[in-house]
Amino acid sequence: MAIDQKISDAWKRAADDLEIRVVAPFAIVSDGETWNFEALVLDFGSGQGAVVMSQVSERRLDRWFSILYPIYRQYERDHFIDTLNDWGWFGVGEPPAWYAGGRVTI
Repeated sequence: MAIDQKISDAWKRAADDLEIRVVAPFAIVSDGETWNFEALVLDFGSGQGAVVMSQVSERRLDRWFSILYPIYRQYERDHFIDTLNDWGWFGVGEPPAWYAGGRVTI
């Protein structure tokens, strides 16, 4: 399955700039089928992280995901920070210094 490579690349840039953990691109194997997604953003969105998908790779999952639109094809620091603040911090330890959202616990 295809992905939007520009969204993957933007999340790689976000990982470097914001010092967050991102796997981009990201794949899930289920029942012998591989599903490809733009990224997995660890520590945000849920305890398992946030699966980032686009209109190209959109598929329903049994885990936390966010469908991102073409505005995410280019990394813009403030926009990505707003998104991560909205998703919430689920990581271990202290969140990054730029993080302004609340700590989410389960």
